[in-house]
Amino acid sequence: MLLYHIMIDKLKNWLGVEGVKVTFDDEINIDKKTKIVSGSLILSSKSDQYITTINIAVTEKYTRGRRKSKLVEEFEIGSKSLTINKAIHSEEIIRVDFAVPFVLIQSDIEEWGNKNFIYQGLSKTAKFLKNANSKYYLLAEVDVKGNRLKPYFKKEIQF
Repeated sequence: MLLYHIMIDKLKNWLGVEGVKVTFDDEINIDKKTKIVSGSLILSSKSDQYITTINIAVTEKYTRGRRKSKLVEEFEIGSKSLTINKAIHSEEIIRVDFAVPFVLIQSDIEEWGNKNFIYQGLSKTAKFLKNANSKYYLLAEVDVKGNRLKPYFKKEIQF
C-alpha cells in the first residue's frame, strides 16, 4: 500500500498535479516609450516544489481576412528568461517581479499610414476592409524540477 502511494505521488509530481500554479498580478504596466511590459507573477503550490526558471513572452496574434480566407499568425515580440532556483513550500505564495522589453511589429498598411494624416485615414479603411486585427498576450511558463508538464498562464493585454 505504501508503494502504491509513493507511485501515485511520483506520477502527480511528474504531471504537475497539485504542483506549482502561476498567475499574473492584476496590474500589468505597459510603457510604450521605453517599450517595456512590467508587473508581477504570483506563484503558489500545494506541495513542496523546486522552481528553476520562468520564461515570460509577449506575443501578438494577427488576424486578417474573413471566413475561408481568414489567416492567423502569431509573433513573439518580446521575451525574457528569469533564473529563480528557489524552493516553494506547500501553501507558500511567492511574488516575482518582471520587466520584458518588446518591439511592436507594424504591417505594411500601418507603416504606410504613419507617413501623414491623409494616409492614416486610408490605412484605417484598408485595415477595416481586410478585417485586420491584432491581440496581444503575456505568457508565463515555469520550469519545475521533476515535472514533465510545465505550468503556464496566458493573459490578454491591451496596448
